[in-house]
Amino acid sequence: MKKRILLTLCFVAVAAIGAFAQQKVVLPKNSEGKICYTNEYTTSSSQDELFQNVSMWIISAIGTDAIITKDQEKGEIVANCSKQAKSSYNPFSGAYNEFVSAMITFNVSDGKIKYTMDRPSITGIYVGYGSRKTVTDMNEKYEAYEKACQEKAAIEQNESLSKKERKSQLKEKNELIEDMEDSLYEAGKSLTEITEMIESGLFK
Repeated sequence: MKKRILLTLCFVAVAAIGAFAQQKVVLPKNSEGKICYTNEYTTSSSQDELFQNVSMWIISAIGTDAIITKDQEKGEIVANCSKQAKSSYNPFSGAYNEFVSAMITFNVSDGKIKYTMDRPSITGIYVGYGSRKTVTDMNEKYEAYEKACQEKAAIEQNESLSKKERKSQLKEKNELIEDMEDSLYEAGKSLTEITEMIESGLFK
C-alpha cells in the first residue's frame, strides 16, 4: 500500500523581513493571514472507514464532548480541542495557567484524509489573591506581536532618533513583545503537539 504525506503548513509572507528575523515566534498561516495548521494523507481506506476512524479517534483522544458537527455524507467532522500551554506559579502571588483552544475540521474521502486546525484562542486562569479568567483571540494577539516586532525594527533603523529616544522607545517595545512572546510560544507549541497527535493517530 502506497502512502504519502503532503505537508501544507502555509506561511504568508511577512511584510518586513527585518522584523520577521527578530521574531522568536513564527506561526503557520493560511492565505487569509490567519493562524492555521493543515495537512493531508493518502491511504487505501474508504470514506466510510476513515469517517469511522476519525470519529473514534476524537472520542478517545480528545473527549466525547469534543465533536461539534458530523456529516457522514459530506465526509466532514468538526471538533473542538484544548490543551494546556503556559503555566507559572509563585508562592506569594498565586498560580497562572493558560489553555489554548482551536477548531479542527476533518475532511475524508475515498483514499484521503485531511485536517485543518484554526480559530485558536487562549484562555488565562489566575488563582491567588482572588481569581480571574480571560479569553483572548490568538490571531489578534499574534497580529499585535508581529506589529510590535516590525515597529521595533523601524525604531532601530530610525537614524533621526537620539540615543536616549531610541533606548526609551525600544524599552517600551521590548516590554510589549516579551509580554506576548512567551504566551504565543507556549500556545504554538501546544498546537503543534496536537497536530502530531492527530497524525500519529490517524495518518497510518
